[in-house]
Amino acid sequence: MARYVAQDGRIMDTEIAVASWKEATEGDGDKEMSVRRRARGYETLYRSTKGHYYIESRGAEFKDHATIATPKEAATWLLLNNKKLPDDLAHFEDKLVE
Repeated sequence: MARYVAQDGRIMDTEIAVASWKEATEGDGDKEMSVRRRARGYETLYRSTKGHYYIESRGAEFKDHATIATPKEAATWLLLNNKKLPDDLAHFEDKLVE
């Protein structure tokens, strides 16, 4: 669990997030690799207690950080990771998938 300061000054706290989705990975520990990005480390998408989305990036090759995601970016991330869209993002599926 971690806390990050967003670009706009908000504090994003993974411990109190109301939902989270981890991307598919393979390997263990320092050798954990993202299946989709073919990069070491992994990403997790979170929905905050106020309904905002952010992506936490963790890995051995860079400093752990989080980035605010728009609803459309969150929907895209979920679809690329073969996750079901939550109700508040479901309307993006028809717009994003061809």
